[in-house]
Amino acid sequence: MAVEIKFTNNNSTPVSFMQCAQIIGFQDGIQLHRDNMYLTHEYDWSGYDTQIKDGATITIFFPMPLNNTTSPVELKADILDYHSHRVLVTAQTTIE
Repeated sequence: MAVEIKFTNNNSTPVSFMQCAQIIGFQDGIQLHRDNMYLTHEYDWSGYDTQIKDGATITIFFPMPLNNTTSPVELKADILDYHSHRVLVTAQTTIE
């Protein structure tokens, strides 16, 4: 599974998605891990750790191999303060 995210930097300091966000997926109560082994040439996978300046937007693809193709996937996204790494906002959803 690949999660597609539009990432905009609203900070005056250049940052990457990796520095200011966390995506966690669970399937059957087990964490799914980001795995570069599943990357294909159909997507631009380099955006995850690419720094962008204030006002810039890029698309991030976050690959997570599934444990099976039948169970729902719970996704949690935390947006972090770049300097303190404190969670500012959390969003959750379930993909059936």
